[in-house]
Amino acid sequence: MKMIVLSTFVMASAFAGNVTVNFPSIDGEGQVVLRIVNEAEYKADKGADERTEILGANEVSVATINNVAPGEYSALVYHDKNSNLKLDKNALGIPKENYGVVNLKIRPLSKPKFEKVKFTVGKDDLNLTIDKLF
Repeated sequence: MKMIVLSTFVMASAFAGNVTVNFPSIDGEGQVVLRIVNEAEYKADKGADERTEILGANEVSVATINNVAPGEYSALVYHDKNSNLKLDKNALGIPKENYGVVNLKIRPLSKPKFEKVKFTVGKDDLNLTIDKLF
């Protein structure tokens, strides 16, 4: 039984891609959180732990999430100033911490539709850029 489980894991990993995300540098206290989320997670403002990278602020402006299963995702980076692993928002739902989303060039008036900020992961590695933080 163990052999079957291991071979299934190895096969799944063989079809997973690595996603590297470049983003503007973030200075200050706290941490930088990069999340790669599927559509359901995007709509629910949740992220899977296996597709989350936590970095120290002032450290780097590039991070890689390895072995992302094929599918449609979006990438979000934010400056988690209070290190609570949440993008804090005010009473109107507007983020209080700096954030950026892949494929987003201008600050939106509301949360963009998943279709506008998605990308597709296959078996090949991806190199993405978040151009701007809001």
